[in-house]
Amino acid sequence: MRLPTTSLYALVVLLAMPAAARAADARPACPLLSSEAASRAVGVQVAEGKASPYDTAVSTLCTYARADGKSSGTLLTTEVYWQFARMTYDNYCKEQGVQDVPGLGQGACLSSNHLNVLQGDKVLRVRIHQGGPVPRTQLIETAKAVLPRL
Repeated sequence: MRLPTTSLYALVVLLAMPAAARAADARPACPLLSSEAASRAVGVQVAEGKASPYDTAVSTLCTYARADGKSSGTLLTTEVYWQFARMTYDNYCKEQGVQDVPGLGQGACLSSNHLNVLQGDKVLRVRIHQGGPVPRTQLIETAKAVLPRL
């Protein structure tokens, strides 16, 4: 199995960092988006976000599920890359089928189900997990709710 370049790079960085430094330096992604703001963005009620047990100093992840329990899976994820922002953004935004999104952060690109936004020394990645194409407006509205708090 061949890992994508971004995943391979993240693995190398994580292996190079001492475990104590990763845990001590992690910044939580969940406080950046309330369940109310997430619900408005995706159009259904979502529960409070849950932090990933795999957060590191490099990136943190928050997952949101439907509040009504109709689906046990994740509906929305927000991930923040706290280090190596430009390189991470460039890797994501050079993939095939990615479109630029003007007027969002210092740069933004959109693929079929996720949006990457460069904001200073951070990258915000928003994903909506649902069958079929994801409305672009849902991804953009979610990012707009997070960016002022980033």
